[in-house]
Amino acid sequence: MVRGDGLLVHGVGVDDGEVKRGAGDVERSCYCIHAPIHKALPQAAAVFHTHMPFASALTRLEDPRIKEIGQTEVGLIDAIAFDDQYTGPALDPAEGERLARTIGNKTVLFMANHGVTTLGVSVADAYDRLYYLERAAQVQIYAMWTGQPLKQLPPAVVEKTKQDIGGVRFYDGPTPAERHFDALKRILDRTEPHYRN
Repeated sequence: MVRGDGLLVHGVGVDDGEVKRGAGDVERSCYCIHAPIHKALPQAAAVFHTHMPFASALTRLEDPRIKEIGQTEVGLIDAIAFDDQYTGPALDPAEGERLARTIGNKTVLFMANHGVTTLGVSVADAYDRLYYLERAAQVQIYAMWTGQPLKQLPPAVVEKTKQDIGGVRFYDGPTPAERHFDALKRILDRTEPHYRN
């Protein structure tokens, strides 16, 4: 797809959904979600849309919000936009345009009765966000399964945690997302080196 800045992503034209490089078919609903988001949002160099089980389970709840019950959840909370209306399969780019408007300046979208989408300025950034989102959803669902009330963090702790997570770089060099992604690639290099093909 081609972003608004002309970048070719996945070899598919953003304006027409035609394969520009390589071979194969373009899956219509993927094109209708991804292309408008790439085109509309500068933070969307990478767009991951998934139906991962725990985050997708939350999207099926009347209240799908991630709760401020731990550090990981607090680190994500301000990045999340919620689309509370499932409109059926995305078969028209207008649906992706609607989703892009819903995301706005956020980098995570909970899609009602559907799944989640994460955005990033790089593949590492979007993947890292998706990884921690699924973990936060998993922990919240496990906590909900106990039937006990969720223990919300006090507002002052929430604010301090947001500042601590978002405001300080503890080391120079790659971002935490890049370090995480590089570590995963090193594991694959050892266990499944053919992935690079």
